[in-house]
Amino acid sequence: MNRRLPPPAFPLALALVSLCAPSTTVRAADATPPRPALSSLGSIPFDRVAWDEPGDGAVWVRGASYKASFGARGAQYMPAFGPRQPHNEVLTFSPDRVRVAGNELEFDAGAPARRVGSGLEFARGAFTERYEIALESIEQTFVFETLPVRGALELRIPVTTALDVLADDDGLSFVGEFGRVTYSRAIVIDADGRRTPAATDFEDGAIVIRVDAACVASARLPLVIDPVVTTTHFDSTTSDTFSPDATWSATDGSWLVVYNVAFSATDNDVFARQMSSSGVAAPGDWIDFTSNSWTAPRCATITPSDRMIVVAEQSTSVPKGVWGRIAILSGTTITFPGSQFNIGGTSAGDKTRPDVGGDSSLSGFKYACVAWTHTLGGGDTEIGYALVDANGSIFLPPTYLPHDPGALDSAVSVSKSNGTTSWVIAWQHYASVTSTFTDIHAARVAWNGVIVNPPFVVAASLLFETGPSVSSPLSGTNRNVIVFRKNPLLATQADVGVVAIDGATVLQYVDLSLLENSGMQSVDQLDASVDSDGQHFLVAYSEKVPAFGYYDLYATDLFLSGNALKVAQGHVFTYNISLPVLHGQVAATGGNSPLPRRYFVPFDITQNSTDHDVSGSLFDGFTGGTVSVFCSGDGTGTPCPCGNSGATAFGCAHSASAAGARLWQIAGTASTTSDYLQLQAANLPPGAPCLFFQGTLQTAGAAFGDGLFCAQGTITRLAVVFAAGTSANAPFTISSLGGVPAAGGFRTYQAWYRDANTSFCTASTFNLTNGLAVDWSH
Repeated sequence: MNRRLPPPAFPLALALVSLCAPSTTVRAADATPPRPALSSLGSIPFDRVAWDEPGDGAVWVRGASYKASFGARGAQYMPAFGPRQPHNEVLTFSPDRVRVAGNELEFDAGAPARRVGSGLEFARGAFTERYEIALESIEQTFVFETLPVRGALELRIPVTTALDVLADDDGLSFVGEFGRVTYSRAIVIDADGRRTPAATDFEDGAIVIRVDAACVASARLPLVIDPVVTTTHFDSTTSDTFSPDATWSATDGSWLVVYNVAFSATDNDVFARQMSSSGVAAPGDWIDFTSNSWTAPRCATITPSDRMIVVAEQSTSVPKGVWGRIAILSGTTITFPGSQFNIGGTSAGDKTRPDVGGDSSLSGFKYACVAWTHTLGGGDTEIGYALVDANGSIFLPPTYLPHDPGALDSAVSVSKSNGTTSWVIAWQHYASVTSTFTDIHAARVAWNGVIVNPPFVVAASLLFETGPSVSSPLSGTNRNVIVFRKNPLLATQADVGVVAIDGATVLQYVDLSLLENSGMQSVDQLDASVDSDGQHFLVAYSEKVPAFGYYDLYATDLFLSGNALKVAQGHVFTYNISLPVLHGQVAATGGNSPLPRRYFVPFDITQNSTDHDVSGSLFDGFTGGTVSVFCSGDGTGTPCPCGNSGATAFGCAHSASAAGARLWQIAGTASTTSDYLQLQAANLPPGAPCLFFQGTLQTAGAAFGDGLFCAQGTITRLAVVFAAGTSANAPFTISSLGGVPAAGGFRTYQAWYRDANTSFCTASTFNLTNGLAVDWSH
């Protein structure tokens, strides 16, 4: 039990001063952590052909200037004309008719594709249709091992396209505004290596290859017909990368970063890269490059299997759906243990803009929680969620949160981790019948999908509160932070709102600019994102530069002290390139990392509407709460009892030193979970007994003995220590001795010490150090 100081030593009836003197925040290191270098991610390293079997029955390949599928519909080639191309151009290069000597040659049009070496082939019975896959081109060959008769050979390949078709001596060109596909004039090669050009024309919507009868008659079989397909793009903005997200792999010690790559205006692919804790990016691989557009990918980690789940909106399906894929990091390689899978189900109504949270439990069953917006009949929208295991199997099928008819629930966010117990799902809520404003609602869902806390109000005011982002919880708690954009009706300028919750209880709602004291309340802020390392919260956001109109990226390091949000690092300038820097997404390493305070914030830079570049910034946060000096006896605040002012940030002067005694932080951090903050009373009279005590109020101080009594309120005696020389160290377990709750809280500290010289100042024989104000964090 904590003991209180005896009345004779501290007359607690002293009047309290409500307006405190200015304080100075200090730390053991007293320095901002260094900023690691920026990581550039958006440049796709097209140094190899990518292969995939996503689960649709086809084999897909992605080269530098094209993608192609090989399946039931034969070979389909899609040139990469860039993000300004209105839609994918799909050119089919498998024949629908083959004739020999004027007779139809029967073949297996439905033969499956099989991979052979660096290419693949369709065994069609009468011939083999082969494709040799290269980074910049595809070489097509038709191999005839036998022929029923000798005579003119003709292949017809139907091509439905809006591209202009041009013919010249080199073959055919399919030309559009943003690029060209060249189908070279076919060459016929026989078993002796004789090469003969074959007529290659475009007739009635089809490529027609003709080998004359004389060539066929004289050839030694097998006979090979060999055209080459290549793409040339005219658009200089073919690498449009945007909408990034990241998640930390504790096993691999790196981040998985995912983002969109625009193949055309209606087809977004998803690329993934691994990035080390120091910001070095590996080559990466494709989560999806099919012709199904995957939009706004999000990712999370399922531990200890340490598999990552990537989810996205499949915007080309009808209705739109939510799909996912499991990825594994291994060294610098990304592998996929299975195919793509449907998460949102097949019910009517679009399922859009999913988010996902992982599971940080180290034992038992582990799942990811995927949430999305579901469009209902009549225009209503509701929030759905499902649980997926580390193998990509659906554990809990689509489930829907309670919904008010006539309401629009959208813009869902899921906490990046469940902290082993539960996820917070937050969204923007608009009751179109009863409300003019958009609010933020949330629910809490247990690790097994059970709704722990049904929908509750997070933020509701006479403001538009939109676009929430939810952090992971503080370690061992149900404490999360939700950030969002807030602006008045008809106003274009918005601020970042921050709400701290515990379970379903709102602890505090603050304006971030006011909390930072940055003076930027009148400047537009958007795209707020947050995550937690288990101790603090990092909020990243884009802030407008009024003089130029673009947005820079800023970050703020927050912590909870009791139920109050405090700033560890405020309004930290993170990235600027004189272009809009938007859509930052915060991901923390967590406490199981060798760099437990490190965050990664990927974002995209807008060159123009069809050219974005994904980059990212690393950010190191502080540990614990803040420690601030207050009530110095240096003459800047309340006067010392007999004009005995001390040095700056010291207490009042004593008989052995005109500087006075100083209370300061010499080690540790103000964290209740580590509880190793150490305070020292320095420059004491030699050998003096020193009493360390804790208060609950920070005051400007009142004359007491030869010093100022500043740490007031509820007083708790911590320890008596005799000075070794001129200094005395308080015990390490200050928060435990002082009864500070595990959630932290605000406390003040001073040291009373004996000064036996009765002729120095007053008749008293004691003095006090300056005060320290400590915002203890979890």
